[in-house]
Amino acid sequence: MNFESIKDYHVLVIGDAIEDRYRFCTALGKGSKESIVAAKFEREEVYKGGVWATASHLTDLVKEVVIWHGERTTVNTKYLDGYNNKLFSVHEFKDAPASAEPIDLSVFDIVIVNDFGTQNFLTLQRRERIMRESRYLAVNAQSNSLNYGFNRVNEKWPYAHLCVCDELEARLAAHEPEAPIEEVILKLPYPSIIVTQGANGATGYGCKEFYRERAHTNRPVDLLGAGDAVLAIVAPFARAGFSIKELVHLGNAAGAAKVSILGHRTHVTREQLEANL
Repeated sequence: MNFESIKDYHVLVIGDAIEDRYRFCTALGKGSKESIVAAKFEREEVYKGGVWATASHLTDLVKEVVIWHGERTTVNTKYLDGYNNKLFSVHEFKDAPASAEPIDLSVFDIVIVNDFGTQNFLTLQRRERIMRESRYLAVNAQSNSLNYGFNRVNEKWPYAHLCVCDELEARLAAHEPEAPIEEVILKLPYPSIIVTQGANGATGYGCKEFYRERAHTNRPVDLLGAGDAVLAIVAPFARAGFSIKELVHLGNAAGAAKVSILGHRTHVTREQLEANL
């Protein structure tokens, strides 16, 4: 991959502001008076997730990254055991200052949208403006426990140059629970698309051709934000005209780098990408 080909890009990243809190605990056993599992709190780590995490993966690659998010922050608190296994999570919202709305989206070489579907920030009016003004638009609409089945990418973003989503999100959008993934992709309205498939890697479609590649790792530390990293890192290279084979290979490298990081302790670096390619 020629990383120099994207170094002068100006990128706008749009999405929900998310704060990820990891609370590490040690299990103590069953409570003596109630049928509950008792645990001892050890420590907490707080990471800037969502739109901030997506933008961070671009900092080593492009000239400028601008962030646009709304007036609320989703706070996701996850409880982990001594082996970093996630036990359960709690979601809440808090008010926070919104970032400034860009006056002209066409000044950016790329607009990346990570639609987490947990807030009311990306209204129909804003979505229409983004689709109308963006010179190159890359999108994802996630399915999660807060929006399951109600955040289908093709309904919210019927137009985009590139879509990156996982297999479940693609199948929900296409209403195809069992068909081959290639048939699912052809039902979605995007000229270029990458469907991430976890341990099975990813399947891409571009210039009317499919390309499938297995994952670069089978020992993930944490799956949080892997798809966001793939979207962020692949989008500039898609804008630069790289082939779907190159994009899927790069996406798998980005995913492998991200799942080796617990939470959002660090972002995916150019050095990691080059090591995984």
